[in-house]
Amino acid sequence: MSALNVITHWLQKIDGTSLMLLASAVVLAVTWIAHRCRRFWSDLAFESCFANLLMILMNGALAPLFAILVGCAEAFYGRLPIPHLDPAIWQGFPVWILMGLVLLAIDFSDYWNHRLMHYSRWLWPIHAIHHSDPHPTVLTTGRVHLLEPFVMQMSYLILLTWLSLPFEVLGGIAGLRILHNMYTHMDLDWDHGPLRYLIASPRFHRWHHADEPAAYGKNLANIFPFLDVIFGTYYVPGTCRAEMGARRVPTRAMDMVAWPILEWNRLIKRRLHKRKQSNNTQAMATNTSTV
Repeated sequence: MSALNVITHWLQKIDGTSLMLLASAVVLAVTWIAHRCRRFWSDLAFESCFANLLMILMNGALAPLFAILVGCAEAFYGRLPIPHLDPAIWQGFPVWILMGLVLLAIDFSDYWNHRLMHYSRWLWPIHAIHHSDPHPTVLTTGRVHLLEPFVMQMSYLILLTWLSLPFEVLGGIAGLRILHNMYTHMDLDWDHGPLRYLIASPRFHRWHHADEPAAYGKNLANIFPFLDVIFGTYYVPGTCRAEMGARRVPTRAMDMVAWPILEWNRLIKRRLHKRKQSNNTQAMATNTSTV
């Protein structure tokens, strides 16, 4: 049995509860080490990493709620009369080709979901939490609002289920996707040279987190940068020395959890205010015309 098969078999045997407990143990260990090594960190780095660890723990605690929401959505979607491809169409393909197809399908879905979250004022408050980190590290991977993976899962339902792709082939490499995501958040000026359009690099993704107007809404693919090249959102002018973070977005863990709801409340109030002003203007125009 090859090393990849061994890793795949091992990862497939881990259930969700065990994985959450393992992740919590790792997070607590890292927290303890961070506290012991506090004097070696800048204030920004320490506060950033500590907030990320708290977000990881809170998301782990709320994971059962996430599973319930996703299960309800899947059950509802399954009742809709949406045509699907015959799963047998994929049976003749080698596993490595199926893995590539599934990864491409997921990244294609992620790209458009990611693009929508950046350009929609209603979805941006969810994704902005990930961009609020002023000091991105591997732990920034876990700095996500619980609603974001729910939105992403819904995009998979809508965009991918009709393909009837055998997503079980991902199995063990799901862990590799997480590791790659952590790698792209590292503060490294690596661009992968001739492979920079094929596999996302830390330089590619660091520009995505840059607080620089020219980089806003750029580099949206998680794995395959050629999607950004195709759809006109590729932006890597060189080494990224820009500041990180998202303006006016909170950086404390509890504030980040509440921020999307508060921001939606602000957007709704603004829309109602504009509607009230429009109605008042129309009423004044009507009264003037009848005089």
